[in-house]
Order: sequence, then C-alpha cells, then structure tokens
Amino acid sequence: MRFSLLLLGIVFTTPAMSAQWVIDGRLDPKVEYDDNVLLQKSKQSSTIYSMSPTLNLSRSLENSSVRASVGYDIERYSSLSRLDRENPFADISAAYQTMRSSYGLSASYRERTARSIAEEDTGDFSSDATVRTRRIAPSYQYQLTERDVIAFNASYSEQRYDQRNFSDNDTTTISARWSRSFSERFSAGFNTGYTQYESTSQFTRSDYDSINLGVNLSYRWTERTSITGTAGVNYLKSTVRSGPIKQNDTNRGTLASIAMSHQTTLDNYSLNLSRSLNPSGEGVLNQQDRVAFNWSRKLTERMSFNLSTSYSQTSRADDTGSNKRKFTDVAPNLSWRMTENTSINTGYRYRKVQGDRDDNINGNAVFISFGYNWDGIRFSR
Repeated sequence: MRFSLLLLGIVFTTPAMSAQWVIDGRLDPKVEYDDNVLLQKSKQSSTIYSMSPTLNLSRSLENSSVRASVGYDIERYSSLSRLDRENPFADISAAYQTMRSSYGLSASYRERTARSIAEEDTGDFSSDATVRTRRIAPSYQYQLTERDVIAFNASYSEQRYDQRNFSDNDTTTISARWSRSFSERFSAGFNTGYTQYESTSQFTRSDYDSINLGVNLSYRWTERTSITGTAGVNYLKSTVRSGPIKQNDTNRGTLASIAMSHQTTLDNYSLNLSRSLNPSGEGVLNQQDRVAFNWSRKLTERMSFNLSTSYSQTSRADDTGSNKRKFTDVAPNLSWRMTENTSINTGYRYRKVQGDRDDNINGNAVFISFGYNWDGIRFSR
C-alpha cells in the first residue's frame, strides 16, 4: 500500500505545466435474444437489454500518466426479471518512468454476475449470484543494459459472493522476470513466481501454494507475423479442510501462455494457447486449458467482419476430486462504423457446455448493439 500511495503521489505532484487532461466516455446499448440464457437442459429464453455507460478521466505528462474509469453494467431481462442487474465497476492505472526504471500500479473494483465468469469459475451458468472483485497490482521494471531487462510484479485480489453456497477466495502473487534482446526480432529469458490461493466457505477451507519456473520468449518472424509466450513447470501444494476431514496433496504440472498473430492488408489473425490456474467459487483451484482463435477482415473502409472462437477444458488442479467440463464459444459478427464516434454491431453467438453430469447443453443468441464514443473534453494545465 505504501508503494501505491508513493507512486500516485509522484504522478500527481510532478510539475504539471504541460499536463494533458482528457475526460471522455462510451455508451453501448445492446439488444440480444438468447434461447438458453442459463445454459440448462430445460431451456429458458429471454430478450436482454443491456448497456455499460463508462466515464474516463486521464492525465498524461512526458514521463507519467494516470487513467481512471467508472461505470455501470446494466441488464434487463424481459422474461427472467430475477436476473436484472446494475453492477458498478471502477479501475485506475498509473505509470511513471525514469531513464532506466518504469513503475506501474493498477487497481480495480467490479461487481459481476457469477454466470459471466462461469467458464473459468464454477461452471454454473444458471446462478443469479453476484461476485465482487477487488484487485491491486504494482509493478517495477529496470533496464539493466541495452539488451537486458528485469521486472518484478505483485498482485492481490479477492472475490466475495453474495450467496452462502459459494466460497470466497483471495489470491496473492509475486513474480520476477529477466529478458534479453538477442536481436531486433528475438528476445528470451526466464521467469519465476509464487502464488497463494485461499478459499473459505461456511464448512470448507482450502489453501493452495503454487511455485512456477519457466522461460519467456518473443519472436517477430516478419513485420506482420509474431509469436510471444511463456511456459514452464509448476509445483502445487494443497490442503482442503471440510469439518474434521483434511486432505493434503502435492503435484507437478505445466503452465503456459502462447500468443501468435499475423496481419495482411485486409485480415488479422490471432491464436492463443494457455494453461492457467484459477480460483473457483466452489472452494477449489481449477486448471484450465484454453485455445482461442480470432479473425477479422476489412470489407470496406467502414465495414468489417469478425469471428471469435474458443474452446476450453477445466478440471481441479489437485488430485483430491474430479470436476471436469468443456466449453465451446463461437461468435461471428459484422461491424459498421457510421462515423468516427458511432458504430453498429450485429452478430450471433453459439455456446456449448459439456460436463460429468450434464452433456451437450447449448445455447444460441443473436444481438445488435450501438456504440457511441464521446470525444469529451481536453485541456492542458
């Protein structure tokens, strides 16, 4: 916390004769029809009216910047009124640079429906619970030489559910990374990190300690093609207590995050592969393998086609039980930029979930949305 206050103090007390201030915002009302809102065998359909009005404030200097955003996620359901929501969110990020050092800080607060994060969380798309997430993440980077960089990152996050059948959880992470530029196109290095997961509910407490060691690389194959990623080994120790019963487990696995991209005159392609650990509202730690592919094509100066697809497999990270499920998401859409500040998007979304108990549950949705970016107010002071 002292680091956070120090960084914000440096940013705001830096001489501001040439500080650029910007106040802007965004409004994106959306109408959607979903034939299986809760992704259950017994389908329940609804028309959904939503919008996320957002207001931004930023301040920038030559060597520092601050940006803050606040807003609401508003949802109304024509036939499932119990799912109606007005969820606030806020975040702030700050950066400060010297000749060799870079300091960073981000903090956020968000209220979301548990359904919106069910893919990596509990897998329960039918819940009407709300989860409140708070997060703070300071960072520091130092240029050792013209080719070598070291970086240190930390984060703390907590998730709190408003229903007692979910488990609250806290996650603390510290990590370090070294990277060396071997050429203009290729850089590589090593990384290490420690993460502590804690989860508590009315009857259960879970503790997980994770240590990872890995390599990181970045390679620009051509001016239009690149690949970046990290991969390594992970050591996990877990303790799960449920009443008088205590289960201990240790195992070793792998974690990875790889991103590839390619651009042409009209097309953009990206492929992302990952294996990650995520805390769950069920009081356990999940391991998720995920692949995502995105393609966008420019049809005209103002119109583009986009296709987003993903497939994931999620299971418990320890060996104390089984909770396997698969999730598929396919979403093509067409975007038309009417003016510099307004756009219309229309599309389709297909979702499918498969689990140990419920197989081949799917849902279809169509939507149309209107986007408006407010240029806002700009001034120097």
